[in-house]
Amino acid sequence: MNAKSCKKLLSEFFISEYIFIFVIQLIETICMKRFMIAFLLLSISITFLEAQVRIKMKKEGGVYTTPCLVNGLRLRFIFDTGASNVSLSLSEAIFMLKNGYMDEGDLMGSSYSQIANGDIVENTTVNINELEIGGIKLYNVEAIIIHELSAPLLLGQSAIQELGKIQLDGDELVIIDVDSPISEDINSETQKLSDEAYNYYKRKLYSLSANTYQKAYDMNPSYFLCIDLHIMGNAYRFSNNYHPSIKYYELASNCLVDIQNLYWNHLYLSRDYREIGAIEEANLNAEKAILYAENDDEKSSCYTQLGFIAWDQGLNLKSNNYFDKGLMFYMIHRSMTFNDIRDNKIKDLVLAHYFSIMASNYVDLNETDTGYTYVAMAALCGDKSAISLCRDLQLDYKKFKWK
Repeated sequence: MNAKSCKKLLSEFFISEYIFIFVIQLIETICMKRFMIAFLLLSISITFLEAQVRIKMKKEGGVYTTPCLVNGLRLRFIFDTGASNVSLSLSEAIFMLKNGYMDEGDLMGSSYSQIANGDIVENTTVNINELEIGGIKLYNVEAIIIHELSAPLLLGQSAIQELGKIQLDGDELVIIDVDSPISEDINSETQKLSDEAYNYYKRKLYSLSANTYQKAYDMNPSYFLCIDLHIMGNAYRFSNNYHPSIKYYELASNCLVDIQNLYWNHLYLSRDYREIGAIEEANLNAEKAILYAENDDEKSSCYTQLGFIAWDQGLNLKSNNYFDKGLMFYMIHRSMTFNDIRDNKIKDLVLAHYFSIMASNYVDLNETDTGYTYVAMAALCGDKSAISLCRDLQLDYKKFKWK
């Protein structure tokens, strides 16, 4: 092969190689562009999905309700796109004013609205400083207080229109085009603190548990389930810190569904309200606890609590009526009879405590003989103070003639 032929062959080879390389680069570029487009579409889809907030609603009596935090107070609202405003009942408003979730400065004056039958009724307009739904916080939401104690709580357009684009997906409320309200870091830290608080609680380190729970709650209130709020209430209660315990029991009472938890929640609420001298609230929650009591022992505790509340008010006869009921349920629960007590077969200091308080009430009512009967019963049950009093009165409680 001569030089000229060799040169031509090399030239054709390099041209072909150049074309080959160009084609390969072109294919790579096209593939890369397709990959970038696909990646971009995937990123948009992920961003779109992350931008959604989905809130599970609960169907109750033909309407859907959703949990919200109103100035930190957990309430359930009917999701009502036909309502113009967020609305509160008079009972919730009174509770919020009494317990610091709202103050008089939030009340904006009177307003009027038309109800279903066409009547015009007067309401009170109020500013909600912070309303949280699904982790999304709305500020300075206008609401109305309906002047009825049992009026439904409505999540109306004054809040809904601030949420942005929404849609309903079965029993879920989907809020679209919102920034993710709670970062993964905050959720992770909240969970860590909550787990730590629960471990303290199980070890009966109640004050430490309450403080740790509070840090977690302040960081992300929407993280907490109803049972978490109930346990927070317990932690504060068992460390004798009654105002915050009441706050978290009240939050839990708005969403708990388990009968046993509802019983303890209302009974503890009653006891804590009594501790701070809120007699009306103490009485109301004791009566609610009775509705959830499932056995004689629980009923006994409820009526005993009502007896103490009446005793605090100096209502001795009413107090003894409640103690009588509590005593009856307690004795049924323990399979005791009055004959067992008379025959000196029972040594029970709880029973003795019943009799001692009832004795005091009867003495205050100037029914001294009946009072002495209950002192004798307390002594027979083993109460040392009652035994000492019987000696002072020269009362032979073992041979006492009962009336």
